[in-house]
Amino acid sequence: MLQLAVESIMDSTLITTCRKRPHINARMIFSKILLDKGHTTTSIGKYLGKSHCTVVHYKQRFDGYIMNDKRLKESYEHAKAVYYGSFDPVYDMDKAQLKHEIFNLRNKVQKTEEKMEQIKKQYAWKAEFMGIQELLYQKVPKGHEKGVQQALNRYLNGIHY
Repeated sequence: MLQLAVESIMDSTLITTCRKRPHINARMIFSKILLDKGHTTTSIGKYLGKSHCTVVHYKQRFDGYIMNDKRLKESYEHAKAVYYGSFDPVYDMDKAQLKHEIFNLRNKVQKTEEKMEQIKKQYAWKAEFMGIQELLYQKVPKGHEKGVQQALNRYLNGIHY
């Protein structure tokens, strides 16, 4: 799974003798994720067809590389997200799909804002009673709300203006 994710993200091959940068970066990302997971340099080296010394070299150099190479860091984060299951499909969307998603989200935000305005209008007149509501919240013990509501109802039914 990790091998496929890294190869797909980096558009390269892990198990190759090629020394071009995309392949090396893919092997470094693969090694870093497995090292963080607790695998040994020897086991990773065997899988990649490399010496454990190569994996040690990747380990020593990787943090410095990702500090200076934004693309490598993004690829590493992406591969890690795929491997650990927190992958967001947005990363695989093309420009048209992203635009579509943005428009859908804008529409949802607009509808939510309209609904909030309706609720605000519906409850705006109740703002005068906030002090009473706060007093009840502070004074009424939990579990006694129903009894207090009934007592208030009886009391208010007896008031005639």
